Amino acid sequence: MFISKYSMIIFHLHSITYIFFLAPLLLLPITSNGANSEYSACSILYSCGRVQNIGYPFWGGNRPEYCGTPNFKLNCLAGAKYPTMNVYSNGSLGFNVQNINTSSHTMHISREKVLHTCYTYDTSNITLLSTLKENYPSNDRITLHYGCNNCNNTVKNNSKSFKCTNTDNTNGYVYYFDDDKDYSSCSCSNRVSVPLNGSLINVLKNNENASLWSVLTKLPVEIVYEANFNECSKCEESGGRCGSSDVNQFVCYCVNGARSFMCSPSSGVTVGITVLVAMAIGLYKMHANDQFTLIWSKTSEDQNVATFLQSYGSLAPKRYTYGDIRKMTNSFKDKLGEGGYGTVYKGKLQDGRLVAVKKLKTVESDDGKEFINEVLSISRTNHVNVVTLLGFCFQGNKRALVFEFLANGSLEKFIHECENNPSLDCETRFNIAVGIARGLDYLHRGCNIQILHFDIKPHNILLDEEFHPKISDLVQLDCIHQSIV
Repeated sequence: MFISKYSMIIFHLHSITYIFFLAPLLLLPITSNGANSEYSACSILYSCGRVQNIGYPFWGGNRPEYCGTPNFKLNCLAGAKYPTMNVYSNGSLGFNVQNINTSSHTMHISREKVLHTCYTYDTSNITLLSTLKENYPSNDRITLHYGCNNCNNTVKNNSKSFKCTNTDNTNGYVYYFDDDKDYSSCSCSNRVSVPLNGSLINVLKNNENASLWSVLTKLPVEIVYEANFNECSKCEESGGRCGSSDVNQFVCYCVNGARSFMCSPSSGVTVGITVLVAMAIGLYKMHANDQFTLIWSKTSEDQNVATFLQSYGSLAPKRYTYGDIRKMTNSFKDKLGEGGYGTVYKGKLQDGRLVAVKKLKTVESDDGKEFINEVLSISRTNHVNVVTLLGFCFQGNKRALVFEFLANGSLEKFIHECENNPSLDCETRFNIAVGIARGLDYLHRGCNIQILHFDIKPHNILLDEEFHPKISDLVQLDCIHQSIV
């Protein structure tokens, strides 16, 4: 009886091995002829300076126009920090695009160029593109006056005005008036209503020394952009790439050609899917009959990890499968950086939170105890200046760590750019230095287990949206006994 059951297991193993070998061959026809040229071109994402990995509806650079829509062309000059884009339907001035959020379909543009060049002179004749909309309440606006004459020196030189250069190369001024009394001292031919954050409007109204230029350039303008996002979502889910035709109609570029809305599987894929479904049904039946216990039971390695995590109770971080990691990173699509221990990718959890996923390099098989020890040590840190570990993946020789996402990336890029054009003011740099010191003090003396970080460098200091620093790359942390000073 024992020999008969053992022989049955061996038979099933050979059968499944054969099916797994056969399935890729059945799927081969779909990929053997190569991908469609439009599909390949639209798989390339747009990057320029600090704006990285942007897809539909934007295009420019190596990304052809048919991969986006005509209004969304991005231009990039060599060495530029930001790409530029024409946001007015009948204007030719390119605005710096400082950030594009593909989740909320918003982008931030700087108005410094429009203010420098007195472009307000022409705004009465131009309008935003029909696909763009300022993301501000209707009452969060101020009125700027220009083309003014006979202003007295008090008004002309106060902080509520600034000097700019008109397109005809003559010098001019732009004014903001708190009340009608100031306005009556000037004769102004034009005005323009501009969006402004409500809190900054209060600063202008309530602080007589507030600088108009500083207030207007404090924050970029947030704009919502519109495109065929529903169609694009369906196209990408079917394996395609979004784009448009010569007549500006939505097109889904597939591996085997262009489609109107989404890709359809070829006969080869249909056959392959049929085989895979049959295989899954067979595996289920074998498992139900206890004929496949050898394959479906947990390995001793996983059992050891599970027991180890259970011993830590609520302190244990969330464990993800490798499938979870692939899903949250969209199959490792958005690469953030790479180091000696692995590659970091941008990801998103089911609740919508952005995360940074560090996929560690493949290691030789072991019991995982050292890796889990590191994970649990990192998870016990809790400080505003130390990156938070949200979870991990341990599956065979596949290891990954899931951390909170820091929007401004590493300190390294800001230090590098400070050589020629400082982008961080002195106060911000001082606060970053203090934050790093506090984080190190916590690791050395403040947390439950004393920790030494042997690789502190700008690359391992991450900055959030408000440039608060957090120490990262905690995989390289070494724990020491509490009695060691």
